[in-house]
Amino acid sequence: MMEIEKYCKLLGVKPGDSAEIVKAAFREKIKECHPDRGGDSEKTKLLIEAYEKLKDGVPVNHNQKTSRKIKNDYTNKEIFKDFLSRIFAHDPHILNIINEILNQYGLDEIEISVKTKRYYKQNEEIHSDEAWNDFERAERAFHNVMQKFNSQKGRPIKYRSLELIKNLSQVQIIYRSVMVKHPSFTFKCKQRLEQIQELMQHAKMTL
Repeated sequence: MMEIEKYCKLLGVKPGDSAEIVKAAFREKIKECHPDRGGDSEKTKLLIEAYEKLKDGVPVNHNQKTSRKIKNDYTNKEIFKDFLSRIFAHDPHILNIINEILNQYGLDEIEISVKTKRYYKQNEEIHSDEAWNDFERAERAFHNVMQKFNSQKGRPIKYRSLELIKNLSQVQIIYRSVMVKHPSFTFKCKQRLEQIQELMQHAKMTL
């Protein structure tokens, strides 16, 4: 493979270049070796040798290509994991589901801090049925909005984003009312409101 790299450098081509590109590069380089330009016979010989080796196109190093693909896949999974962690790390209920999925792909679980676990344990003990019902109503509203947004992929993104921002604004009001009415749900609501704010910012970028 070192020999191929040497020939590529001589002709000024790269792995994956077609036979036409190699031919055009060879013609340009060989002109520089013309006797009228003070050509170098040794360089001419090397150029011809390089062209003979690469005239059918420059081969790709499949080992490097596979290695690069694996690295990119790993990076993408880690980025996705970090994204989930930032949004859901403070909600153990959703996090348990996410960790099951991460395990299926051989990724480490997202850990819940001791402080968060303690907070949830204390607050879940005082959550009333009414508080849970109000919070679940807000959750349903949020998921319905996102489901509607994802089901309209055939529409122009601009109109989908405008509708998403409008609907999420209404969902924000529901979560804030839950916070006022049930202070023990403040933490849960704030986490979801932060996610909604982030979604709205992304939507505004598409307008």
